[in-house]
Amino acid sequence: MFAGFFVVAIHEDYLKVIFVSMIKHDRFQSHFVWAFCQICPRTCLLYHQGESSTKIKVVQGRDEYLKIFNASVEESREEIKFFGSADDFIQFVSWKTENEWIKKRLKNNIFMKTLLLPGEDAKTLREADEWELRETRILTDTKHFSASFMLFSNKLIFWQPKVPLALQIDDEYITETMQIVFEKMWTAAKL
Repeated sequence: MFAGFFVVAIHEDYLKVIFVSMIKHDRFQSHFVWAFCQICPRTCLLYHQGESSTKIKVVQGRDEYLKIFNASVEESREEIKFFGSADDFIQFVSWKTENEWIKKRLKNNIFMKTLLLPGEDAKTLREADEWELRETRILTDTKHFSASFMLFSNKLIFWQPKVPLALQIDDEYITETMQIVFEKMWTAAKL
């Protein structure tokens, strides 16, 4: 297992091949973060994207996980998108931490789209959408998984609260690819 901070360069076509392969084998949901962490450090060093490098930061442990979560609202320039299980995520970070994060987001006037799996915390978040600058949609036609991802600025963070593990990718093209994935699923989800 790799831990710590490292910089790699990755070609966007390579990432698309990984996504397509994982989706075809029905491993996108629960195994995505694990597989990405296993594959990327060994292979991404072989690729280069234009003149800039892709930055990947892997953090483990509750304290590091919370640091990266709290930094996300400070680093966001515009809209934040979250996809996954609110119940698993909030169970790990706590409602107190989630509410503090929401207050920071509101202070910065940042709108959020959340595409969530069904659950009590998803229902609670959805009920507060109007006054918390958020739109929540529930994805009902999939099996439960605990990993999630968040998109903001040119960053993508995969969250795995069961380990805990977070994988932050700072790359315009990878983020753009995941924006497309998010928007397709957003359109398919029920309001």
